[in-house]
Amino acid sequence: MATLEFSESGGVANAFGLTEWFNVDKTVSIATRNNPQDVKLVQVLLRMIYFKSGGGFSKPSQPRPNELLDEGNLEPDGICGKITNKWIKSFQADRNSRTRFASSNFDLLATDGVVSPAPGGNQIIVPRTGHFFTIAGLNIVCKSRDPIGFQQLLDAGVDGMAARLLHSQLGE
Repeated sequence: MATLEFSESGGVANAFGLTEWFNVDKTVSIATRNNPQDVKLVQVLLRMIYFKSGGGFSKPSQPRPNELLDEGNLEPDGICGKITNKWIKSFQADRNSRTRFASSNFDLLATDGVVSPAPGGNQIIVPRTGHFFTIAGLNIVCKSRDPIGFQQLLDAGVDGMAARLLHSQLGE
């Protein structure tokens, strides 16, 4: 089940504005057995990043990565299948293309289609590789793009926000 993390002041997570942020309890990947609540969290964060909250979630808030155009909509259903996996990989690649350091080929996120649990608190960087945990990247980008929506997610929880996304999309 997805968990809410709290970071201490002065830590890395706090430097990115994450005083409260969501974490997965188990790895989300097409190749692993997934916890549906963790998958739903990842799906909700991706939807919030790529779709406008005020537009019924039907129009992308920015152009979708090209490879997603024909892959279908990402539904917050808790199932990590081909569509969810493609969206995860595209998010990772999209972030890397936008944030690559000019002097190196170092990527901020591993582009592997995997969302691993972060140790929590201020620990948002993988010690052995220096990459950000994808779950931290999802939180950082979601909060920076839609701070009001991110706060609503904190208030409503994953199931509440997933229901809101579905109802908004269906025009209910």
